[in-house]
Amino acid sequence: MSSDAPPAAPLEAAAIADVIESVVRAALAPVVGRLRALEAAAGELGAVRERIAALDARPAAVPGPPGPPGADGLGFDDYRLEYDGERTITHKWTRGEATAERAIKLPALIYRGVYVDGKGYERGDCVTWGGSLWHCNADTVIRPGDGAPAWTLAVKRGRDAKP
Repeated sequence: MSSDAPPAAPLEAAAIADVIESVVRAALAPVVGRLRALEAAAGELGAVRERIAALDARPAAVPGPPGPPGADGLGFDDYRLEYDGERTITHKWTRGEATAERAIKLPALIYRGVYVDGKGYERGDCVTWGGSLWHCNADTVIRPGDGAPAWTLAVKRGRDAKP
């Protein structure tokens, strides 16, 4: 096979060396970056090692004599449950001067009869007023009806029967 193309010029040794150097630099770039990061971390570890050595050089703490025994906490023998007969259940723990108390108010409906002006009503109370049954939504002394926000009409008064 004959070719009319001129023969390729031989590469110079310096050009070949430059190509090889650039390929090796590109291949080693990630490794060099990791080595520099490790060198920086090793410098930081020196400070940590110094702090640990200073802590190790401190004298050990000597425990003092034991103190008096602590008081026992409240338990089941000190427990009492109280119910007010309506909405509140109270958990009480008492031993000498130490007491603890937690009250739970249940959302129970309680019928209080016919509404009485000026009497206080709690959330959950039900009263009769104007022939209708009203439910109390919030503590109040205001009369039900007439758009009072503390009251909700539960059962509306019916019509009177004809004779």
